[in-house]
Amino acid sequence: MSSFTDVPVRDLNALVHGCNYVKLAFTALLQAAYAHESTPPEYKYDSDENKSQITIYRRFPKRSEKFPNISVVAESGDASVSYFGREELFEVRNETTGQLEKVVISGRILIPVTIEINALSTTDREKLTDRTFIYVRYLFRNKVSELGIAFTTIKIGGEREETLPNGEILYTNSINLPNLYMEFTDELDKDLFVTISQFNVTDAIK
Repeated sequence: MSSFTDVPVRDLNALVHGCNYVKLAFTALLQAAYAHESTPPEYKYDSDENKSQITIYRRFPKRSEKFPNISVVAESGDASVSYFGREELFEVRNETTGQLEKVVISGRILIPVTIEINALSTTDREKLTDRTFIYVRYLFRNKVSELGIAFTTIKIGGEREETLPNGEILYTNSINLPNLYMEFTDELDKDLFVTISQFNVTDAIK
């Protein structure tokens, strides 16, 4: 347990907003990959929306009507208590005084992710699906591990079409990461921990 005393703690927002944290990571990586000079001009990403040939974004809070586009969607997750891996709440106390110095928590959250690809031609859909799949499998998987994010299963969803209000056909495909999970180690507010530990819930509900 002594290893927890020197644990590097990230911003607690990474835990509290776990789904958003994962979506931000994949969105940033997709934008960086599609902005690279190796990307064909017709699919080149630029942070300036007027120059960008493709839109890459999180599903919420923004939805793009510009095509082609790629969106990162967090599916229903699972934050159940797990007995696999390090699932702990550990109190770090001063060795001399016994005073509580910090409270460290660690665990795992399952957050399946879907990367949706939308285009106005079957050719764009196929090329973007292939390119994105390569990025996810060979470039992103190791990179997101630096953030405590891991996955092994990569599935390519079935192709779909729908008619837009203006009569155009929208061609869609998806890349699914159904077993993606995030391992976290973070610090709780120690005063909050003490407050809840000493809270008399029996009296509160009388």
